[in-house]
Amino acid sequence: MESITSAVLATFSISPFGETYLPAINGRQFEKADSQTIYNEKYSDLFKYEEMLHIFIGMDSGLLTNYILQHEHTPGSYFIFVELPEVLQLLNIELDKQTKQKIKICDESQLEDILEDEGCTVCIAKKRYMFHLSLAAANQSIIEYSILYKNIQALLTKTQFELNQANEQKIFVHKQLQNITENRFPISLLKNQLKHHMAVVLGGGPSLDEYLNWIKKNQDFLLIIAVSRVAGKLIAAGINPDFVVTVDPKDLSFDVSRQVIQYSDKLLLVNAYHATNTIIGQWQGPKLYMGSRFPWQDNMPNLPVAAPTVTNSAIALAAYIGCKQILLSGVDLCHSHSGLSHTKGTDEATLGPNLGQPLEWTETYKGEKVESPSQLLQAAQQIAEQASTLSKKQIEIFNLSENAAKIAAVTHRAPEDILLPQFRKMAVMSMVMSLTKEQESQCSYLQDLQYCFNEVKTTQQALSAIENLTYKAKIKCEQAVKHEALDAKLSSLLEKTESKLNKKYLSLTNLIKGYGFYEFSFFLTSRQVDEWEEKQILLMNSSYYQAYYTIAHNLRLLLDETLFRISSRLSELDKATSFSELAQQWRKDMTPGRVIIREQLINDSCPITLRNELLSEYQQQQHHTYLAPESPESLYYKIFSKIIFLQQKHHYEGLDYLARNLALLVDKNEQYKQLYSLALAYKLDIENKPEEALDSLLTTPEDQRSQIELKYISQLALKTNNLPLTENTLCLLQSKNDQFKPAYAQVLKIQGKNQQALNIYLDYIEKYPKDILILLKLAEFLVHITQHQAAISVYTQVLELAPDNIPARVALQSLSPVVE
Repeated sequence: MESITSAVLATFSISPFGETYLPAINGRQFEKADSQTIYNEKYSDLFKYEEMLHIFIGMDSGLLTNYILQHEHTPGSYFIFVELPEVLQLLNIELDKQTKQKIKICDESQLEDILEDEGCTVCIAKKRYMFHLSLAAANQSIIEYSILYKNIQALLTKTQFELNQANEQKIFVHKQLQNITENRFPISLLKNQLKHHMAVVLGGGPSLDEYLNWIKKNQDFLLIIAVSRVAGKLIAAGINPDFVVTVDPKDLSFDVSRQVIQYSDKLLLVNAYHATNTIIGQWQGPKLYMGSRFPWQDNMPNLPVAAPTVTNSAIALAAYIGCKQILLSGVDLCHSHSGLSHTKGTDEATLGPNLGQPLEWTETYKGEKVESPSQLLQAAQQIAEQASTLSKKQIEIFNLSENAAKIAAVTHRAPEDILLPQFRKMAVMSMVMSLTKEQESQCSYLQDLQYCFNEVKTTQQALSAIENLTYKAKIKCEQAVKHEALDAKLSSLLEKTESKLNKKYLSLTNLIKGYGFYEFSFFLTSRQVDEWEEKQILLMNSSYYQAYYTIAHNLRLLLDETLFRISSRLSELDKATSFSELAQQWRKDMTPGRVIIREQLINDSCPITLRNELLSEYQQQQHHTYLAPESPESLYYKIFSKIIFLQQKHHYEGLDYLARNLALLVDKNEQYKQLYSLALAYKLDIENKPEEALDSLLTTPEDQRSQIELKYISQLALKTNNLPLTENTLCLLQSKNDQFKPAYAQVLKIQGKNQQALNIYLDYIEKYPKDILILLKLAEFLVHITQHQAAISVYTQVLELAPDNIPARVALQSLSPVVE
């Protein structure tokens, strides 16, 4: 570590309570109370969480790790301690084999591999992980801990995103099966039906608020395609969307879209085949789906779902229905200049700017640098590709906001420069009702449900056949592994099995391999074919058919649930079926609002008590708050670490961005004011304004300044030749941490306070007698005050520690004549 000399770092102390610690790391934190007492107050709640991954920044000289080791852990809990490598090599904590399954100790470079352990990946995928700061990290005395925290935070965000992508196929299939009964009419009914219209795609970005009045004024000439999270806001503003689009399979999608649910009987929904069933299953108005209705049918003539965000699909929809010009509003794909991520009225906007989040930087059409999550930058890249492809079909895309992320092939055009169509748009809802009525005449709802039931039942029977086929192959492969023999009989069996799978069940084999990508990955190997050994081939075959059998079995069970749901939908059409019987399925699917749909289907009312219960559950769904504010302590440290990270990178735009947005929050509490002062100081320092940077730091009361801030004050004070402030600040620092004593002595020397300087040097060397660098500085100081004999003694001490030290040898040679 650059900020701590090796001699200081390697020195241990013993507290009054008999605990060994590193004062360079923990200062005097364990001098007033023992670690057990301190940790009981700070960390005792950790042991109540089940299936939780705990990540600690620092180990507090090993004392924090020992504390965790002494406690009984809840089921499914994991503890990872990430320490600075220089500290880690000084500590010796032995873990037995069983303990290592639950507790890991590593440095940053080893963490990524550890997070790949199955238990950790499950916790991360479920967002069941927590960050904890050791006392040393929380003390903000060591810059490296702040940077470590920032790096690990970014790694966890990246890991979670990658895990979610890896698991998406399973989620998509689950939701697709849940939605089979709802995905009745495809969006292909509207393909090229709205040519010559101009569409405006409305996203949830902050810039949406800038253009609501213009959109409202011109809505009769614009096909309005709104993502579901803003549709309710639009209606409240007097804007009626022609299409409401939703694609996210997660239940969170219902939460962010809850404002529009109350209008579902009046709006046209366009949903991805895998959109969350809590929206699809409770939508009371007409709906059209994108993608395939059944997961084993991938060649249906319908608009595919465009990844990765709902905006990508909304743009694809606009082009698909025939629009030649597509406007974007609220499609910012970045945070606003003031740090907001969403339009007004959303929970995210209510919480304010998330200044502690580790994000990337992008440029707006205005030429400003702003922050953006990696997922949105990925969406921007995909929109660029969409726009490039569509331009070849003479379809243009314009973004109304100059504050949106700049996207290749998408031009910024202000509303006043838009040439609107001279004709009013077609009545989309009437057109859809007419087209679906025509479809209804060919196949009634009852007939469609019966078709779905038969399709699923037939597929389930095919999966059972695949189960039997792969089970036999699996057993034979396991026996071959046991006997380490790959004979001609087994080879023939496997060849016949593969032939049958690929000829008779091809569509299902594709589904199985896509759905079970993770399970099939154990079959894969990085070896070249010519490197395969017979044992390797046997193990690969065994893993392959084990995965085949397991996935086929799991899919068959999922189809059991699908058949129950289809049967429930059929029962909804039967007046003889009671509402209470149907409510069991609705509650299982978290769709209590279907009570309204069922009443409409059979023109009958649900018993009042049950109806009130179901509607109450439905209302609770719509008023669920899915975001909660972070604790002030957690948010403060995130922002503090981000400031330190940006300063280390000399990232001027980032520091300017944080300072500007923190300035808006300084009245909220003293911590925001302190963070603002620090960010502003770093920014001013980069501008080569050290006096102003120092003034900014000094606005924070002395008793609230962290050691990092105090160190920075001392550096700026010295840089601006303010020696009294440098001395006072270093005096305070050295009282907290010995590593600052040599710098304090040096400043005292500069001011001619030689006796005080000598006392500080001697005090330091008494504690760290092997610090060669400081011994040399002490000897130089003794020469400076003409204490030549004492200097010779110190140089001699250096040579005893390091016989080859050239500066000490040269100095002794020059001092010898002086002493003689």
